[in-house]
Amino acid sequence: MLKNSKTTSNFLINSNKLLFLTTRILRNAGGTRWGFSTWISIVGVMLGMTVFIVVSTILSSLKFELQKIVYSTQPHISIYKVPNGIASPEDKYPQIRELLKEEIISLSPFFYGEALLESGGNFSTVIIRWGKLSQELTKNEVLIGEGLANKLNLKPTDIIHLVSLDKFKSEEFIVKDILHIGLKSYDEKIAFVSEEGTKTLFKSNPSGIDVQLKDPLKASLLAHKLRLNLPYSVRSWQEMDAHIFDQIQRDGTSIEMIVFFITIAACLNILIMLLLMIEEKSKEINILGTMGLSNKMIYSLILFIGIFLGTLGALSGMFLGTLILALFSHVSLGEFQKFYFVSKIPVYFQVSIYLEALFLTLFFSFLGSIIPAIKMTKRSKLHGLTTF
Repeated sequence: MLKNSKTTSNFLINSNKLLFLTTRILRNAGGTRWGFSTWISIVGVMLGMTVFIVVSTILSSLKFELQKIVYSTQPHISIYKVPNGIASPEDKYPQIRELLKEEIISLSPFFYGEALLESGGNFSTVIIRWGKLSQELTKNEVLIGEGLANKLNLKPTDIIHLVSLDKFKSEEFIVKDILHIGLKSYDEKIAFVSEEGTKTLFKSNPSGIDVQLKDPLKASLLAHKLRLNLPYSVRSWQEMDAHIFDQIQRDGTSIEMIVFFITIAACLNILIMLLLMIEEKSKEINILGTMGLSNKMIYSLILFIGIFLGTLGALSGMFLGTLILALFSHVSLGEFQKFYFVSKIPVYFQVSIYLEALFLTLFFSFLGSIIPAIKMTKRSKLHGLTTF
């Protein structure tokens, strides 16, 4: 117990000494302010940290936002049969419940078909869906995606005509509301009608069964289980919109690699600064050596300087990154909506990203300090004290 107390006390004393010597060495000669090279190092690390946090947070938030949009508006799992659909889908519910047990929230039949929409002489092909969002619609009501409504200049209470490619018969519908799903590819193509509306438009069986889960993230695993036990096609929401997440993954990997090298470059800045500082501050450090500071303490001092600068840069980067992300959360994506489908930059702050950025910064700061620390301890303590 006494030995542990003594060790802790020595550690605190040494830490206080290192902090005092570090703040003295980083100052300008004879001055009370830190030197230019010190600020350059801190700013370099700060910018690297800021870029890492901002880019990583936005990419992660974008993926999370798209996942949330998809699984909150679409079925988590779709069980279907092409081209004739599933007759009497309710008869299949007991088997599905037995396979998935407590994972299920609800089961419901759905219809998925293609039709031609006409309004005021304007035409557009649409995907007609009957499912979760159609439950409160009457026979001749329809919900229209926002992109489709803007394209055809539609608003609630407008009259439209839907022509099924099944019966080639025009049916009149009233626009009940405009949907904003959040995915451009859905908003520009989809329309929801009631069960009676689909029977009016199409003559086939329901396309299949929608499955809503307690945990949407388990959809891929549970879809695989259903696929092995049912004589139907089964797709999870991840598979239905795989192209969106694949695109984000490809773009994100490239950008994260760039950010990674920016972070390394920022931390290598500490290495260069410390090597220069050895030349600039060698006299002060060697005076400490001649006054009795051991090589071990000099080595620890150089490492402490690197970690100290890295920590200041990291904390500054965290603050600046958080500020930029707060501003970005109100910025429209503009033309990038063509690629990422959401109107504004999504921002979800994640502690894990901050901790990862902090760890990388301190790790590379430590590595960047080792070479100058070794170089300093191998020099003669008289180096820089005399001239020839």
